[in-house]
Amino acid sequence: MVREQEYTYGLCQVRLLRKMYDYLVDNIWFRDAFPSLDRVVERKLLQFACEEESFSHDALYYLSELYGIFVHAEFDETSDNDMREFILDTQEQKHYLSI
Repeated sequence: MVREQEYTYGLCQVRLLRKMYDYLVDNIWFRDAFPSLDRVVERKLLQFACEEESFSHDALYYLSELYGIFVHAEFDETSDNDMREFILDTQEQKHYLSI
């Protein structure tokens, strides 16, 4: 019963987050009007993309829609022929994905 409640709670959170970010996509003018909010939104989406498995793919979608940020890959020199995925934020900083 507890797991079912946790799943339902998590699903509701994801739905609410999608609603909020859809609203921001529809009202993209907020980026110019509220630069500090813009940076907070970008940082939160970066955090979701890199750390939150349940919302990471959604976060990558919203990063592409709002900021033109996409996934890149590079060879991982510490292992044999493995690729590491990362995104570059608007400040050109790398954020490695663990998904």
